[in-house]
Amino acid sequence: MKLIELIKLVLMQRKNVVTTRSVNPLRAGAAFGALVCLMCAGEVLAATTLTSVAISSPSPNSVIQGGSATYTVTVSRTGNGNLEIYLTVAGLPPGATAAFSPSMIRFSSSTPTSATATLTITTSAATPACTYSLPVTASDGGSPNKKSCTATLMVAGSPDAPGVLCAGKLPDGSFRITCEGAPNQSCIVQATENLGSPNWVTLGTNTTDANGVFAFIDFGATNCPCRFYRSLPAD
Repeated sequence: MKLIELIKLVLMQRKNVVTTRSVNPLRAGAAFGALVCLMCAGEVLAATTLTSVAISSPSPNSVIQGGSATYTVTVSRTGNGNLEIYLTVAGLPPGATAAFSPSMIRFSSSTPTSATATLTITTSAATPACTYSLPVTASDGGSPNKKSCTATLMVAGSPDAPGVLCAGKLPDGSFRITCEGAPNQSCIVQATENLGSPNWVTLGTNTTDANGVFAFIDFGATNCPCRFYRSLPAD
């Protein structure tokens, strides 16, 4: 077989084109060692691909209005070569801003396989007290490949207004209730389906953090057409 024909056949196979012709790799290696080495090198150098993005819990656990929370964002990839990852966050509440450091994560060569950035979310006096789910997206700048995760931001309100701050429906149909009390206080969460003749049922207990807030998820809400909530000190 001529060298030109062998090269053409190898290229066809590398493009996954079905053919009835084949090459004995031992014979090809004996006759065209340089070509076989080129093929092996091509097998090793796989294209780099964004595989996942993850985010840590906030520090601190909650913020007072005007405070800031920080998160560690971890981006992972496979393969070799250059890769530029751009990070964005959506769903910020009123009065809140966000910044990533660095704003873009750059990979090169085969290592490392993961890298981190710091996300800082800063609230203001205008940010309503509540718990927010914020989608964080990592985008490969050279392709439509994107990966996402969710950050949680809990904002404490005035300590003079204990009880339920807000409630919101989650994608799975459950309800997340954000409650406030004294710092580090044990509280109970109760619900009723009728405020005219209330029958308050205790759903669970939780403890407020240093800012006096906690979030409670009512998974049973998916079976109820309507529920009203309250939070009381457990003592």
